[in-house]
Formats: sequence, C-alpha cells, structure tokens
Amino acid sequence: MGLAEDVEKAVTSVVCSNWNTRNGTVVPETEDVSLSNGAVEVDAVYLYADLADSTSLARDFTRTTAAKVIRAYLDAACRVIRARGGKIRSFDGDRVMAVFMGPTKNTDAAKCLIGISGRRA
Repeated sequence: MGLAEDVEKAVTSVVCSNWNTRNGTVVPETEDVSLSNGAVEVDAVYLYADLADSTSLARDFTRTTAAKVIRAYLDAACRVIRARGGKIRSFDGDRVMAVFMGPTKNTDAAKCLIGISGRRA
C-alpha cells in the first residue's frame, strides 16, 4: 500500500469511528486522555505566548546569547502562568502554551498575558 492510501485509511479510521467523550472539570494530564478515539471536553482558555522578534535575536546574536534570552523568557513566562493559575501544556521553540479553566479563566489568562508582557495587571 502506498503513502496516499495509508494516509486515507488512517483518516477514515479516525473520522468514521465512535469516540468515548467525557466532560472535564480540570486541565487533563496526558495520561488522562485516551489516544485512541477518546476525548475530554473542557471549557477552557488556551494561552499562547512567544518572544517577540526572536528571529532577529537568533540572526543578530550568538547562539548562546539567543538561547539564554529565550530560556530566561520561557522561565519568566512560566512563573507568571503558574502564578495566575494556568497549567503549562507545551513548548515550541520560544513559545509556551497554557490552559486556564474555572469561573475566572478569561480574566486570569488576560492578566497573565499582561504580566508576561512586563506590565502590571
């Protein structure tokens, strides 16, 4: 079977199968979510924050300097996220993704982004 047929078969399997879905009241951990036809529905705010102009940073400075700046940014962003009640779920280069839940999730996420930007909330 060729790649195209392989992909088509896999997509059909996902689309045409029944899913086991449940409601979630907390940000799920990886082990809480079935990787085969399972889902957790959550009422959440997803926050993505990345370092502005990191392309120029990587281009104009040494790798060591750029890495230190990115690492310091991610460390600070994670501290703000946790202080505002967010749960960190992934990193991608200079980006961090967090999830906020609960009755003040929108306000918490907005204040978090203000804090990450260096302003006071």
